Amino acid sequence: MIQAENEIRLFQDTVVPIFEKHGMGYTVTDDVENKRFYCIPSGTAAYFGVTVFEADVAEFRANMQADELPIFVASKSLITSKGIHIHIKKLFQKKQHIFIAWNQVPDLEWKINSLQQIELILEGNKVIEFQPNLERLGLSQDDVWNKGTKKVTPLYQPDLDNLTKVFAELKQVFS
Repeated sequence: MIQAENEIRLFQDTVVPIFEKHGMGYTVTDDVENKRFYCIPSGTAAYFGVTVFEADVAEFRANMQADELPIFVASKSLITSKGIHIHIKKLFQKKQHIFIAWNQVPDLEWKINSLQQIELILEGNKVIEFQPNLERLGLSQDDVWNKGTKKVTPLYQPDLDNLTKVFAELKQVFS
């Protein structure tokens, strides 16, 4: 239980303020169904005493250091206080594990996917997705889909720039 409390405290005291400082707090604090593509540490109720976050992190635990605290977990990646873990599974191949320490994380590549969501790409692998703040843009999800990726990309540029700043600061804090 102490581990979970430390994860929640790290997230609330360190990660959230960095996102909020750069105008991206909504990506980690708004808990709206279908708007978040990853899990975060929280004290919310769980099934049989295990939160969704803990269940997803369990897949990465074998590759984690004892003092490593998870921050975000997505379907194939885990961002922690020590770095970024990525699981790669290709057809008919064993799952591969990649770990990149924060001090070795290269410049991040952000792109808009076909569903008009913001993706973080690292070494050719999708790490995490964020739903842009469509209210800030004055758009609905239908508007975004009708515009297409090329027309939406310039509208998302402030979020892309701010996410770059957020992850640069996370890299600085955790390196």
